Amino acid sequence: MTEPMTEPMTEPMTEPTTAPGAPAPVTDPVPVTPPGRWAAELDRRAPAAMEVPAGRVVVVAAHPDDETLGAAGYLRAVHAAGGSVSLVVATDGEAAFPASGPDAQAALATARRAELDAALTALGLPAASVTWLGLPDSGLAEHEDALVEALREPLREADLVLAPWVEDPHPDHAAAGRAADRAAPVRTHRFGYPIWMWPWLSPDDPVVPWSTATGFALDDAARQAKADAIARFTTQLAPAPDGGPPILPPEVLEHFAGDLELFFRVPSERSAPADRFAELYAADPDPWQTRDSWYEQRKRAVVAACLPRAHYRHIAEPGCGTGQLTKVLAARADRLSASDYTEAAVEATRAALHDARGPRASAAGDARGPQAPLCDARGPRAPADGDARGPQAPLSDARGPRAPAAGDARGPRASGVAVVRAALPEAASLPHGVDLVMLSEVLYYLAPEAIDAVTERVVEVLEPDGDLVLVHWRGWPAEAPQDAEATHARVLADPRFRTLVEHRDEEFLLHVLRLR
Repeated sequence: MTEPMTEPMTEPMTEPTTAPGAPAPVTDPVPVTPPGRWAAELDRRAPAAMEVPAGRVVVVAAHPDDETLGAAGYLRAVHAAGGSVSLVVATDGEAAFPASGPDAQAALATARRAELDAALTALGLPAASVTWLGLPDSGLAEHEDALVEALREPLREADLVLAPWVEDPHPDHAAAGRAADRAAPVRTHRFGYPIWMWPWLSPDDPVVPWSTATGFALDDAARQAKADAIARFTTQLAPAPDGGPPILPPEVLEHFAGDLELFFRVPSERSAPADRFAELYAADPDPWQTRDSWYEQRKRAVVAACLPRAHYRHIAEPGCGTGQLTKVLAARADRLSASDYTEAAVEATRAALHDARGPRASAAGDARGPQAPLCDARGPRAPADGDARGPQAPLSDARGPRAPAAGDARGPRASGVAVVRAALPEAASLPHGVDLVMLSEVLYYLAPEAIDAVTERVVEVLEPDGDLVLVHWRGWPAEAPQDAEATHARVLADPRFRTLVEHRDEEFLLHVLRLR
């Protein structure tokens, strides 16, 4: 780890602040937050468990040792689970001691590279790939765009990217976190790991994003391996060359000796892009196994059972996907307006309705627009025998073991079924005069302001006492700006709706609302 400020400091645990009325920054001591305060808060909050994938994990570090301090136990577990681990280190950490001259800094850079190799060996990861970028230490913020470009290729095929937390109180860490978020593909799960948060901030600091926190528990063997790996960074543990305190004094190291590593999910700030969904359908005509997975069959049955009315005059179903729920809804309505942004999904729904021997779905009104896609994409397909993992599996896009196909609809009864290409909140996706709007696995792919726009459109088109159904998987798709809980909470806060039904289980969240 490099000294945690860009300006030279006389003590490793200080930060510049501006005193009231002072003409220039002054340096005040920063007390180390006791580890016990964090431990108590972690016990109280019990963050969801961080899933260990058997895929490609890429760790971005601002300096050699960041990855070990923040994620050593987790990386060890990924390797044990059969996943691949690779590192991208932005700087050599040569400016850890700012008063050192060029020769001393060059020697320190060489030493720190060797320390990282030794630490990976101690973790049982001697074959982990390490890419060294050689950007200036204590200057990443000024080279953030260059870092973004350098990260694009290493992150291109990653399933999961770990990078320093973007709010970590070290400018290099924050810059590395921002750059990784910008460079990572939209389909990639992104998490930040804190370093200087532990000693410098407190658990009640409003900047700590507890709502996105996940934790990975370390057993005794993992804790010992992590301690052994940290011990390899001798340049950071020994006193400074001028006799000053080490970068990592004992009171700081104590924060990294606990039994939990903490990660903060980095959600997308924008609605999921159209090309992501087209890409998924191009790879597989049923990307989420909607026809035969038990998760999908059970969800459809629960949704159908929770509809308050036996029959509706006009149902709107944006994000119809492959049309499996559309068939169920068609049997409960006089008229059904289904839509999806992706052409492949529209064609799949029309075929599903035709196969159900109902009325031929109309191709009329093929509306198109620039809004975000609304098919229910949830990431790569899971293995056919994957276990359902529930809400504490933030990296899994699987929703239960595959089951034999079962007919859960008897064929459309609606006198008029139209399937069009449209995006929320376009008029074609939510036509006027509907008495039921079905939003299944679509809304969490929209940015918060887009959710608000959809809510307004629903209120505009829904008849008095009409119903709105929200149902979403309780995991968190990589492309989604928020999870099911946050998505539903945003709509539930609208006083124009009252709740009729709430169903919550380990796999999905369901609300049926009625317009007041």
